[in-house]
Amino acid sequence: MTLALQHTAVIVGRNLQIICHNLDQLDDFFRIHTDLFGWYRPRTGSIAFPMLLRGNVDRFCADLLAKAGVLLLTGTLYGDGYNAIRIGFGRRNLPTALERLGEYIRALR
Repeated sequence: MTLALQHTAVIVGRNLQIICHNLDQLDDFFRIHTDLFGWYRPRTGSIAFPMLLRGNVDRFCADLLAKAGVLLLTGTLYGDGYNAIRIGFGRRNLPTALERLGEYIRALR
């Protein structure tokens, strides 16, 4: 723990770089899929809740996991009728997950 505290600036800088890159990736992704998602860019943090504009979010997320291996939490975990998905974007593998999500969406159409 002491070692991490001594290198706080480096660790925070690296994490912020990942988050900013991923947020740009999310902006691009949701700009392409405005017919399916309502995207509101978060101002802080590394979690977003895009709204699913068509269909049931619970079924969407279950099917996405079964067919594409991408796990997204449903907004209904946070309140009944919240037809959104929870996306954490603080990890380096987000571009891979977005690629799989995009493939899944293209297969739906």
